[in-house]
Amino acid sequence: MSQIKEVTLRPRTFDRMYKLRLLNFYVPSHGKRTNVHISRSLECLPDELSYLRWDFFPLKSLPPSFYAAKLVELDLKHSLVERLWNGVQ
Repeated sequence: MSQIKEVTLRPRTFDRMYKLRLLNFYVPSHGKRTNVHISRSLECLPDELSYLRWDFFPLKSLPPSFYAAKLVELDLKHSLVERLWNGVQ
């Protein structure tokens, strides 16, 4: 389990993480908020992701450049997401 207290992500944080397949920002059941923040927006997620869990995802949609062809599981509990992406994925 991570010991990181707070982290702020920049818009292009994941830009060069080409082989990232698992992304898990988990908040324990006793937690009421996330310790992961996004400075303005999130411009990209790695297209190789097969598992994405992000409790309390703070944005209204996933980045428009994210191509979810390899995504097997998506878990966005307690998120602000209104739509995942535009068009068909």
